[in-house]
Formats: sequence, structure tokens, C-alpha cells
Amino acid sequence: MWIHFAWVGVGGALGSMARYALTLVGQHCAWSSEWAILLANVLGSFLIGWAMGSLKGDAYLFAAMGFCGGFTTFSTFSSQVMHL
Repeated sequence: MWIHFAWVGVGGALGSMARYALTLVGQHCAWSSEWAILLANVLGSFLIGWAMGSLKGDAYLFAAMGFCGGFTTFSTFSSQVMHL
């Protein structure tokens, strides 16, 4: 059971880092933060849809719950909206 928590945790950490990297790329390319929010949520939605249809077990926990959960987190969206 603890290995499941580890898969979700590692996926969440990588998803959060990918979200931050996308924000930095957006700033470097002079995108407004709204475009970075939209892109992260659209990419994450497609990725979680793919994961739900094709992955099972630990791979699903890592990709869908972990990575996509960290990548499309609502708290990041809320933080960026408040920053605006």
C-alpha cells in the first residue's frame, strides 16, 4: 500500500515541477499567465483522459493521480489569478 503513496507522490512532484517549468517558459516567451494556465489545464486534461483509457495500476496512479494532479492543480490557478 505504501508504494501507491510513493507513486502518487513522485508523480505529483514531477507534475508540479512541470507546471512551474511551463510558467517559466511562458514568462520567457512573454505569454500572459492566462495562456500558461489554459495550456497546463488543456494538456493535463488530455493526458488524464489518455491515462484513464490506457493505464492501470501503479502507472495510472503515477500519471493520472500524481502527475496530472500536480500539473493541473487548482491551487496554482488560484495563486496565479490572485497575482493578476
